[in-house]
Amino acid sequence: MVLVDPAIPDQDAVRERVAPKFAAFGNAAPRAEATRLRQCAAQLRSGALKRGTPGYDECTAPSLLPSASALTEVLAQLNADPARLLTQASAIENVSQSGREVINPHRRYGDMPLTVLTSGSHPMPPDVPADVREQAALYFRALASGHDAYAALSTRGHNQLVPDSGHFIQVDNPKVVLAAINDVLSKIAPQSLLAAQSSHPNFSGKWRIDPTKTQQHATLVANPPQGAPAIPPPPPSEHQYTVEQIEQSGSLLKISGGEAGTTAVYTIDPTGKKVSDSIAPGLVRVAKSHWNDGRLVTEWQMERNGEVVMHGTDTRSLTTDGLQIVDRLIESPRHHAEVHLVMERVS
Repeated sequence: MVLVDPAIPDQDAVRERVAPKFAAFGNAAPRAEATRLRQCAAQLRSGALKRGTPGYDECTAPSLLPSASALTEVLAQLNADPARLLTQASAIENVSQSGREVINPHRRYGDMPLTVLTSGSHPMPPDVPADVREQAALYFRALASGHDAYAALSTRGHNQLVPDSGHFIQVDNPKVVLAAINDVLSKIAPQSLLAAQSSHPNFSGKWRIDPTKTQQHATLVANPPQGAPAIPPPPPSEHQYTVEQIEQSGSLLKISGGEAGTTAVYTIDPTGKKVSDSIAPGLVRVAKSHWNDGRLVTEWQMERNGEVVMHGTDTRSLTTDGLQIVDRLIESPRHHAEVHLVMERVS
């Protein structure tokens, strides 16, 4: 994924906090543009704007470099649709909301190639006061920090400064955007080739969990049902992590060890058949598994003396550099949890 000088969560609030004078100076322009786009859409829809008139061209033709005249013509044709102008207005008005959705702390991009392009040129009219310029510099540094946070959502994410471009990098320096896209595509090509060579990843072998890359997030249920089973104990400390052994027999996978630090063996049948494994006295794991776009998805539940005490979903995948990723969602009457595991094959 390539993000081109994106907004950050609560961008307006950040600007008000770190650069109030610049906020007062700069907030009016986006609002005015959104209003203009909505007015243009209304005039197009009512038929008040006629093709070939200056007003029509002002509403539909974007201001691009002369070298992009062909693109200007195409966009002008597309912008003749009022719905497209309303979409553009909505995008401007919901910049902060869009950022919150992208940076959702519960969202993870694993090892997905991710490049964030950050503009480094912020020209202002010559009559802008010096104190406003100083605050603007603070605001743009805050934006760059937000872009670093975006890049951190992936283990293969990075933030690239484009010093000679303004906000619209795709206009000021399209070659940088194209290079970033090509770089991302080149990083996913080996995975596509692997998928073409083998119908499903091979998880067989011994895997060691990397505790430094493991991520966990748990939320307690505010008012759990009366008599709800106790929450299972947390995973053991780092020194108690064991090697996970995966053996394949036909279509079945037998898994033991891992982050639970147990020698219990449980079964994965990717054909979708329900399987049951005894984990401990009175504790049974019941699961159904299937393949989904190269990922092994297992829906499971833990039953204690016939009562479901916990259930969830495990999604296993292999990265292009041979790491095994397990994303686990856990639900119980007392808590919800998400676990992200990274494993390295040791044999």
